[in-house]
Amino acid sequence: MDAAEFDDLASDLVDSYLLYLRGRGPEPDTSQLSSDQRRRLREQFAIVAALADRAPQLPALDSDPVAIRLGLADPARAAVPGEDPVAAVLRQLELRFDRQVAVDYAPAWKQWQAAELSAVAQCSALGNSVALFSTALTPLTGEPAGVAVFLRHYPDISAVCLTSADAREAVLLTAADVNASVDPVRGWLEPGIHTAADLLEVTLGRYFESRLPRWERVAALTDLIDLGDVSADAAAVAVSAVARARRTRPRLPHRREAVAALKALDPSSIAAVLVEVQAGRLSGNALVSRLSALAEAVAS
Repeated sequence: MDAAEFDDLASDLVDSYLLYLRGRGPEPDTSQLSSDQRRRLREQFAIVAALADRAPQLPALDSDPVAIRLGLADPARAAVPGEDPVAAVLRQLELRFDRQVAVDYAPAWKQWQAAELSAVAQCSALGNSVALFSTALTPLTGEPAGVAVFLRHYPDISAVCLTSADAREAVLLTAADVNASVDPVRGWLEPGIHTAADLLEVTLGRYFESRLPRWERVAALTDLIDLGDVSADAAAVAVSAVARARRTRPRLPHRREAVAALKALDPSSIAAVLVEVQAGRLSGNALVSRLSALAEAVAS
């Protein structure tokens, strides 16, 4: 078995090993390989086992939403003695997001007057601002009309969060939530019908978690931008990568079809995309459309 054949076989065995780790197949058989090949494959298996299905770093127990929902942790447990439960959650929110979420206890709308609503603070991050009100309303979704008026007066506010005084029940309402909506089956729906209450820590945490970027994913972007003219390098890399992919002889049917489709791919088209991305001329939806067009051209 030459090096290329071993690489193809190793690729298939690694795929099988990943399925084995996920409980979706038997452990791959490596008995037909030489001792050196088995050693090299074991090294690859060890890397796959270490990286496969890695979960994000677990939060502290007191701030773990699952633990809180199961009653194993209390969101106010880590609070300073005598500290207001809502204030304790806001303090934990700042710590959880490493001060990326700013809490302002004296926002411009602080004097807003509304029945049953008491202004608490504004939580902001990267243009997303949440006005937090404390209320004794039950259920919390029963005040969409008042929230709609507030959002019309303060269009720079992204959402309004209503919380109980003990921070154990909170809802987050956007402009879409506080206005009637149309369902293709049920027709007109009342405001707030899709909004579910949860713990204040979970409600605010979920909102900002979905809006704050993962900076570590683009930590090396400046290195790419500062490379200068990469036309020659991009062309060389594209030609090498496509040629290497075309030489493979996979055993799985879908992989064989993919390799066959690569015969229609011009490496210069990949190089052109790399150059335009590096120069900042191609990004976002335009980049997705460009890659989709290349894929369609290859598949046709």
